[in-house]
Amino acid sequence: MAGRLLDAFTAGGPALALLDATLKVTALLATATAGSALLRRSSAAARHRLWALALCGLVAIPPASWAMPGWRIPLPPGPTARIAPLPPTDAAADPGRPIVEGSPDMDMGRIALGSPGGSAGPIARRLGAAPGHWRLHAEGIGALWLAGAMVVLGVSAGGMIGDSRRRRRSSEEAGDDWMGLLSEASGRLGIRRSVALRVGPDSPVAITWGVFRPVILLPESARGWPERSRRLVLLHELAHVSRWDVGFLLVGRLAAALFWFHPMAWYALHRLRAECEQASDDLVILAGERPTDYARQLVDLARSLRGAWFSTALPMARGSTLEHRIMALLDDSRGHRPLGGRAAVGLGLSAAAIVLGLSALRIGPIAAGQEAGAEAKAKVATPGAASPEEPPAADPDDGGSPGPETHPITVSGRALDLEGNPIAGAEVYLASLRAAWRKVAETTTDASGRYEFRDVPLPIERAAPSEVGGRDSGAFQVFGIAEGYGLTWRPRKSFFPDPKPSSITYEPDRLDPPWRYEAGDEVVLDLRFPPGSPFEGRVVDDGGNPIAGARLALWSAQSTGIINNVVGAWDFPALNGNDLVPASTKLRTTDADGRFVFSDLPPGFVFDVDIRAEGFPNRWIQIVTEGTSTELVSGTVLEGSAEISLERPIEVPLLVRYGDTGEPAPKVGVGAARGSVNTMETTDDQGLVTLSIPPGTYRVELLPRYGTPYLVTERQVEIGPASPAGPIVQDLLPAAIVEVTVVDAETGEPLPGVDLWRQRQEGDVGTREQVYSRSWEVETRIVHAGRPVTGEDGTLRALLEPGSHLLGIAHNYSPRGYAPVEARGRVVECPAGEVVRLEFSMRPAR
Repeated sequence: MAGRLLDAFTAGGPALALLDATLKVTALLATATAGSALLRRSSAAARHRLWALALCGLVAIPPASWAMPGWRIPLPPGPTARIAPLPPTDAAADPGRPIVEGSPDMDMGRIALGSPGGSAGPIARRLGAAPGHWRLHAEGIGALWLAGAMVVLGVSAGGMIGDSRRRRRSSEEAGDDWMGLLSEASGRLGIRRSVALRVGPDSPVAITWGVFRPVILLPESARGWPERSRRLVLLHELAHVSRWDVGFLLVGRLAAALFWFHPMAWYALHRLRAECEQASDDLVILAGERPTDYARQLVDLARSLRGAWFSTALPMARGSTLEHRIMALLDDSRGHRPLGGRAAVGLGLSAAAIVLGLSALRIGPIAAGQEAGAEAKAKVATPGAASPEEPPAADPDDGGSPGPETHPITVSGRALDLEGNPIAGAEVYLASLRAAWRKVAETTTDASGRYEFRDVPLPIERAAPSEVGGRDSGAFQVFGIAEGYGLTWRPRKSFFPDPKPSSITYEPDRLDPPWRYEAGDEVVLDLRFPPGSPFEGRVVDDGGNPIAGARLALWSAQSTGIINNVVGAWDFPALNGNDLVPASTKLRTTDADGRFVFSDLPPGFVFDVDIRAEGFPNRWIQIVTEGTSTELVSGTVLEGSAEISLERPIEVPLLVRYGDTGEPAPKVGVGAARGSVNTMETTDDQGLVTLSIPPGTYRVELLPRYGTPYLVTERQVEIGPASPAGPIVQDLLPAAIVEVTVVDAETGEPLPGVDLWRQRQEGDVGTREQVYSRSWEVETRIVHAGRPVTGEDGTLRALLEPGSHLLGIAHNYSPRGYAPVEARGRVVECPAGEVVRLEFSMRPAR
């Protein structure tokens, strides 16, 4: 199959260029992976710089390969050299020649074009397999790459747009105490750049963005943080600024967009982000802060994350990386110093040498007449000669994808109370947490409290080919339920079915050792059952009336204590699976009086609870069980017994009109957001829409219908306790229409592929941004984000807010080797509803 895929690339054009770049970046990323493994005991700053340079190399290799002379590495001849002239009729073809059909849509990469005799088989004749067809297939590969790259770039651009909107909706009124701490922390880290500190409602934690004009955005709740928390948060965010992390992350996202199909590119971006956070953590500790205080702050911030939104900014805490960051903070055997000047220069020079060396290599096919050895020439040029290749074999994956591989594992232990007495009849479960999240086995303890899972099939996940020293592994968790006791579990364990290479060493176990088992190890996991800690309550509406049939589900159990120097690590990931923990433990449904009770929870834990009731928006709450220190838990928590009130929604009608004509605006997207409530509906032919939302203050966003000359319009709407008597009127703002033509300054010929920018003025500083617009297509429920560029005729059409704009061309996209004549742009008056025609010119750069 690899040979058949190679044929598509050897046809040349975009596919060959893509193959050339892919092989080079694979070699570069493999080198970076090996280097990272060698630096595993070094500081995170060194590993971060290594991955940053590798991702910069991914961006540099394609243009460097195009610009540099080099040495060619030949590929085998492509399909155009293998296909002999077709016989006059199908009857002349040898019926015994092997033909392999691939997918039902006849993917050319999975069809054998020729038989060993050299003539084309029936499928090749049916599809008209000629050199031109292969060229079209190669161009299709290039188009597929471009489509994937644009999708990834669009997602990243959406994150940047969100960051810009968050800045506009934020306030600079952080308070004198915050500004004093900002000045102090900047001095401790040696930062001389101006850093904007803002407060806004759109971020659950502190985040940082901006390369040359950095911004730190704090949540509204930050106004009430204690001074200690403020100092730690600012030190971490300023560490990102000091290390230019946002710039490196943007380059990494560009590299991932260029090589979106390459798993090693995404792995490199993941490692860049992880090492970035650890390196910033190290700077905070080196600035004089205590590791345990800082670790506790990270845990609190991670728990505050509720809705996930995409952003190009750097948030301070992410739950997915929290455990590794805390273990790195408290590991004295690892390096924690910043990257020294000599080491940075050495890494940079090494990376440049590798990138230039790879860029100098060329990969290309051997043509039929090319001097590639007499024997090879004879095999290609002689009609009817036997093919040097074996007939293609059927793809083993054609029959469908089976489930993950498994390996038998035996686990045993005893169920005991806290005094060591055996518990008979306890239910014990074994759940897989890696290759497949599923319940593997369950059993019941005997009279002596013993249980055993013998040779049960544990799903195994294959190690990534790009992972140096990677090993196939599975992950599992054992937990138990016993009547009259609290739920109990052991932390996640890893299992490696293959023998451990002598070259691999592991970190010492810190939490509930051992955390890993090799094939042949005896796995004995006793379960200690604590007394049950109940939590009970009543779910009512905002009028105090009970809500029957409300469904409450437990999620995300975490401890708040420090165990073996690890903060909050005794978590219960199996609780996050849909069918791992029995419903009798995980779920409750309110009775006719709205009451519920969880009677078998363990003491000393924090649980997230998802509440769903028909006719109400979803609601998340945090509950803590007996013995939990609420001082270590961020946000509002409920303990013991509580009444939970759900807001009942009301029907809110809206009428959307065109702002310039007053006519109804059909097929406009209407979104309303307040806290966790978020809804999106579409206006009908009369411009009417009804939103079902609780009372409160909402940000209402109107998305114009796709293809209409109107702008996204935002309003703040106050919804009272009762449904409005009539529809709330909202007007769509009309746009100014700008038509731009770009030509060659010397020849007057149109120039395609040029974008348009405008400069936003913020005080004395202007920020250029590519012009874009958003609209709503109800038929597909797609939000279109348009960034216009000139077509073959050199023209583009853009929508802008009415008023005066500083406009220019070639911000992100322009023809190779051209520069705009008016590099500073020009000021243009753009009236609402009118078309403004502009002409810009570019000249070849000299």
